[in-house]
Amino acid sequence: MLDEALAQLNLQRYLEVTQRLLGHSVTLTIISDEQDSVCAGPKPPPVADWLDAETPNWTDAENAQLYRTHDHELLVFPLCDHHGTTVAHLLVVYPIGERRIDDSAITLLTPLVECIQTELRLSDELMAMADELTSRYEELNLVYDTQDQASDYEETQNQLKTLVDNCLEYLDVDFSTLVLRDKQLT
Repeated sequence: MLDEALAQLNLQRYLEVTQRLLGHSVTLTIISDEQDSVCAGPKPPPVADWLDAETPNWTDAENAQLYRTHDHELLVFPLCDHHGTTVAHLLVVYPIGERRIDDSAITLLTPLVECIQTELRLSDELMAMADELTSRYEELNLVYDTQDQASDYEETQNQLKTLVDNCLEYLDVDFSTLVLRDKQLT
C-alpha cells in the first residue's frame, strides 16, 4: 500500500524547497524497496545503480548518508513506516560544482525528510482506512439486502394469506387453499 502512497506523493513541492536551500540543479528521487521510484526535477543520473555497485549495503544505513561520485553528490535519507522499518530512500542528487554539500545539508534537510515521511505515513493510513470502510460498506450492503429479502418474503407470505382469507370471506366457503405448482407451494 505504501507504493500507492508513493505514487500519490507530490514531490514537486518538496523539490522547490530543496532548490531554495541547495540550488536549482538538485533533483529528488524516492526509491522504494521494491525498486519503484518517484522523481521530481530534472531527470536524475543513474545514481542508484552507482550506489549499488560502489556501496552494496547503502540501503542498510539507518541515518542520512553523504556519497560522492566523480560528478555528483548524493544525500540518501531512509524513509520509515510507522513501525520504524525503512521502506524507501530519498535521494537528493546534486551535481558537483562551485558549491559542495556537507553534513550541514543533512541537518538542513532533515525537517523536510520528516515532512515527507509523515505525508507518506498519513497517506498509507488513509488508504488503509478507505479499504476498511469499503469492506464495511460491502458488509452493510449484504446485511441490508438480506433484510430486504426477509421483508419481501414476509410481505409475500402476508399477501398470500390475505388472498386466501379474502377467498374465504367473499366466496362464502368454509375452506380455501392456494396451490402454486410451479413454486411447489400449497
